Amino acid sequence: MTFSMKRIYAIFQKDLKELYRNLFVSSTIILPIMMAFMMSQAEGVTTASVTLVITLSFAAVGTFVQSAMIAEEKEKNTLRSLMMSPASTLDIMAGKSLVTFVMTLATLIVSLLIVGYSIQEPVWMTGMLLLLLVFYITLGTLIGLLTRTLIEASVVLMPILLLFGMNVTFESLMASYEFLSFLEYLPNYQIQLFIDDLGQRISLKPAFIIGVWTIMTLIVTIGVYKKKFTR
Repeated sequence: MTFSMKRIYAIFQKDLKELYRNLFVSSTIILPIMMAFMMSQAEGVTTASVTLVITLSFAAVGTFVQSAMIAEEKEKNTLRSLMMSPASTLDIMAGKSLVTFVMTLATLIVSLLIVGYSIQEPVWMTGMLLLLLVFYITLGTLIGLLTRTLIEASVVLMPILLLFGMNVTFESLMASYEFLSFLEYLPNYQIQLFIDDLGQRISLKPAFIIGVWTIMTLIVTIGVYKKKFTR
């Protein structure tokens, strides 16, 4: 499988222009920024509020934008044409993921600045956020491959957004219903546990759990891609 930075950059530019014209997709950056403004009005910055800003940025922008771009390409029947071009699958996915990565990272930085969060242990925190972002973008790729249209992807994303983006309610739910204790193994809850421990110790368990989620999602995504596009 070949790899060309020139083709990746060309796909990046194409998708960036299409996103600029598609306000339905690009407007998703407003949600985490609005949430950050709301959190900034509260007294003091809590771990829960910071985690909510992070996971909402990753789910509402990272996962949604990635899935929307792929689903829209499928809806217009341009994805298969793109895959028949000189660009390899790696070029195509890297180009699309780069657009999502840049948009999500910009949204996250703006949101954290609004909240006023000062990152502790920046090297460890950056590594965790990058690992988490890979998971959310891979999840978006999977949803885009499984759905047929942009509207269908949007509908599927609603429960995903609640499950992987709105973890602020998990603690009260787990306290009330013991059978929901499995929610603590979700990646968005694990990043909250990791941030909680910062300043006292570096916990590697959340990194391991998020890594397992990422690898599993990547394996399923590759499997779905091979089944749908390499016949």
